[in-house]
Amino acid sequence: MAYPRRATRRGRTGAPVLVLLSSLGTPAALWDLVARELEDRWDLVLIEHPGHAVGAGPLPVAASLDTYADEVVATLEGLGVERAHIAGVSIGGALALTVATRHPDRVLTLSAIGTPARFGTPPVWLERAALVRASGTASLAAGLLERWVPPAWAAAHPSEAAQLEAWVASTDDEAYARHCEALAAWELTEPARISHPTLLITGSDDPVAPPGEIIALATALPRAVALVLTHSRHLPLLDRPHTLASVLDAHLDGRLED
Repeated sequence: MAYPRRATRRGRTGAPVLVLLSSLGTPAALWDLVARELEDRWDLVLIEHPGHAVGAGPLPVAASLDTYADEVVATLEGLGVERAHIAGVSIGGALALTVATRHPDRVLTLSAIGTPARFGTPPVWLERAALVRASGTASLAAGLLERWVPPAWAAAHPSEAAQLEAWVASTDDEAYARHCEALAAWELTEPARISHPTLLITGSDDPVAPPGEIIALATALPRAVALVLTHSRHLPLLDRPHTLASVLDAHLDGRLED
């Protein structure tokens, strides 16, 4: 049974709602730099993944993005939100696409950052789930940092890089493992069913969502625009927040489709 997730609301009351979903191993605070540039025009709802932040709710009850998408919708219902723009990064982008597939009437537009139609192969994710259960999320932190942000950004922002590693290490081990199992089973098999205006963004050096895969996915979606950010990796929310906020704002306003 779906349960409402923890959500934080900020921004302009009465404006259209923009839901923000974070990546695996990070809290909704990952969006802070982008949210600061959007909150004067949009009503922001930042939703936590279970086990990814202090007080973020019980462990996920099933390793399924279908179930997680239903939980996001239940959370919005609890807030009295009927329809919303939905943006997510990595697994958050997969959640956004899954919400659009399962609950199309709830979605105004979609934005997915670093989100291919499939995240690698199932064995990779099942192996990571087993590793986390055996050694904890802290064992992943340093390796993930290399994939998430450019080395030059990490060197220039040591406290922010340390915060990223701390977020991963503080994520509940079992919650992280179950999200890995959900990613192992997830694939966007019928992209043509998603008719919402969709923005797909990736970094030119993102090893998780290579530009070729994102451009191919945009071609398969009826109303999609793809954007590749040069010299960025998996989390451009950190190294390119102003660019990301500007493009998101244009997408939400419909200017990218003009």
